[in-house]
Amino acid sequence: MNSVQLIGRLVRDPVLVEHGTIGIARFRLAFDQSSNATGYVDVTTFGHTAEAVLAHKSQGDRVAITGSLRHSEWDAADGAKRRALAVAASRVDFLDRKQDREPAVEHTVKEGAGNGDIPL
Repeated sequence: MNSVQLIGRLVRDPVLVEHGTIGIARFRLAFDQSSNATGYVDVTTFGHTAEAVLAHKSQGDRVAITGSLRHSEWDAADGAKRRALAVAASRVDFLDRKQDREPAVEHTVKEGAGNGDIPL
């Protein structure tokens, strides 16, 4: 089973990544690891989910994400091996906005199947 659920705040505004005809949005999520530690994870969203995140979310906004963990490896320009873990979000729930700290209108975006061939 590969399932991830996190609640956190966007570290920066989401960024559009163009990949063929499918919209991809990426953002970094800050979340509480413990009472005195913050964790960070990169999140990738696809299609309608990506469009909604790009249109309605910005730095500091709180979201809940559901998705799967993806691992990638590559060789850097200097020849060193690099590794990364990221979340491919299949669902993003909009919680509150940083500006007003009030709950946002309940808005859930859930992406359908078929995102398995899109790179993180």
